[in-house]
Amino acid sequence: MATAWWGDFRIPEGATQYWRIGPLSLWLHRSEREYRLHEQRDSDPFDPRMEASLEPPPTPPEGKCQRFLMERTFPSVRLTPRCADRPFLVKTATPLSVLVGEKATIYVSTPAWVQLESSDARILCTLPTRQPNAAWFGANTREGELCFASATRAILERAELEPRPARLYTMVFIENHAEVPLEVLRFKLPVNALELYHGEHLWTQSVLVERRKDLSIDARVLTGPPGIVADERFVSGAVAKSSDNLFRRTLGALLG
Repeated sequence: MATAWWGDFRIPEGATQYWRIGPLSLWLHRSEREYRLHEQRDSDPFDPRMEASLEPPPTPPEGKCQRFLMERTFPSVRLTPRCADRPFLVKTATPLSVLVGEKATIYVSTPAWVQLESSDARILCTLPTRQPNAAWFGANTREGELCFASATRAILERAELEPRPARLYTMVFIENHAEVPLEVLRFKLPVNALELYHGEHLWTQSVLVERRKDLSIDARVLTGPPGIVADERFVSGAVAKSSDNLFRRTLGALLG
């Protein structure tokens, strides 16, 4: 049984490498001049299963198939976890209220993306472990940004997080310095601007949201790994670069 689904995988010519990453199953067949990738997804986004094997189950006839052609294929491929290429518009399962002068830390999870590349570092494809629904962030249909939709239970205790190979966890620190409670119904989380690390789970960089006394919002990315465990390792960089001003605007605009 695999301890991680990413890394370098050697595939003999004529063989098929299989991965099970939560709800996503992948079959990659290598021949002399092409890789052939089949994919299939189950309905449970929190599926805990994980497997990497050269003894795959039968390829599903109904699954999606892609072909990648080259003069000669390479014996190794690399899988890398990535964050989504769009922000998430996250809705809380129940309304949250951070009282006057209080702080809260909530844990939010979003689906992982998978990047597949050949051993010469050419990216073959990047695909989600689960395809989320689209959501629009903006004042109207002409001004705004296309996001992915997500919901969160806003877990408060790290011990309650379950091993989910296809989920990325983000710690969101919220501080309310205003003289009125801070109501949190939904917020925009730009995971595409966050680095990814691995410790006991796959973690993004943490974010800090502060509501000032004048009711303005300051939101910023905290540098480096979240510091949950001592041996956290860098996995992949941010998908998109984002300025501090853009981050404050996109994450903070929906708080309150």
